[in-house]
Amino acid sequence: MIHHRRVFAFILPLVMLAAYAVDFSQDKPKLKDFGSSLKKLKWDPTKKATTEISTENKGKVDDDVIRVETRLVVADVLVVDGQGHPVGGLTQNDFVVTEDNQPQSITHFSLGDDKTTERSIVLIIDHSWSQLPYLRTSTQASETLVDQLGPKDRMAIVTDDVSLLLNFTSDKPKLKKALQDLRATTMPARTGMLQQENQSLPQPQPRASLGHSDQFSALLATVRELIGPEDLRSIIIFQSDGDEINVLQPPNLHRYDKPLSANASDKEKKSWQQVERVLGPRVKQYSIEDVYAAVQKARATVYTVIPGPRFFGLSQSEQLERARRDSAAHGLGTPPREALDQFIAFRLDCQSAMARAATITGGWTAFLEDPKQAETIYSRILADVNSRYVIGYYPINKARDGARRTVAVQVRDHPDYTITGRKAYYAPGPDQF
Repeated sequence: MIHHRRVFAFILPLVMLAAYAVDFSQDKPKLKDFGSSLKKLKWDPTKKATTEISTENKGKVDDDVIRVETRLVVADVLVVDGQGHPVGGLTQNDFVVTEDNQPQSITHFSLGDDKTTERSIVLIIDHSWSQLPYLRTSTQASETLVDQLGPKDRMAIVTDDVSLLLNFTSDKPKLKKALQDLRATTMPARTGMLQQENQSLPQPQPRASLGHSDQFSALLATVRELIGPEDLRSIIIFQSDGDEINVLQPPNLHRYDKPLSANASDKEKKSWQQVERVLGPRVKQYSIEDVYAAVQKARATVYTVIPGPRFFGLSQSEQLERARRDSAAHGLGTPPREALDQFIAFRLDCQSAMARAATITGGWTAFLEDPKQAETIYSRILADVNSRYVIGYYPINKARDGARRTVAVQVRDHPDYTITGRKAYYAPGPDQF
């Protein structure tokens, strides 16, 4: 009889360990210094908090982090009626904005599809081993999005190996070529996956370029280094399964394992040691809360796209059925209930972490369960972006205290309307430039 943990050992590598252990790639050259600000973060286990390592020339502007101050607070909001339909035709005078319950005067107003308003869009895309089935359709959908960019829009592409694949540009052919190149460099690995199911396919090339599953690190580097307060409207499309969550601080590499008992077998001990060897080097110097705080400070709207079976927000019976189907799809039969519960717990941790990154910024989450859904999802994101109202004001409270400020937007005389958008931001701190 196969032990429960032995069965689960075949499932979890598909969704966690393989993302870290399988590496077919040679290191690609990265654009200069992207991600370098993460190296300045240090986890303090005593305080259970992340600190930033001080550097020389304190007081000068850090070249890696944009700190250009602007006091203009911008919120892009979606207004829907009681039937859930977007409400169009509103004007500046229709809106009421308060900050910490204090009325504010709107000084900037534009429509979401206003061609005269610049939008800074970042696509963060996971191209690690587990994401290859979704990469082709997702990059093709992204090319469609590129075609619809406005004349003042600019876009950047970041990958889950914390690589700035392409810096901000309005050059559509260059953007589409970067997406095509990303797709082409991962195809040998994708062919290798398909060959496991169909032995008649040709042998894949021996190496392919894959991501490292550092998707939250890529998001953190993006908001610290690419998004600045001078960006009037910043939008991040964040596509990943979120499986870096286990190696963020405080790490819990054995989150889904039973504790080792005093009489643990050699095989059980070796299993734990293998996890330490594979995941130990991946442990980061920051927590998921640090990522969320940085995203909020950046004032970007995040739309998360989660490939794979959905578990977040479903009933326990639905989760169990999906876990069984996923296991069968990978040729693993029907594992024991304990193994399925561990698999579900892992997926819930990942998906809830991804979803929160969108929720706290006023965005939303879509589940890419079938690669064919990519075009529809990306079209929905663009439609949502275009349907929003962009509202800006100079806050009455000018204190540079780094405090969290609560923002509320309402439509006059329409309590029946639902407003979706950012509900808070962080004021600049006393040391920010």
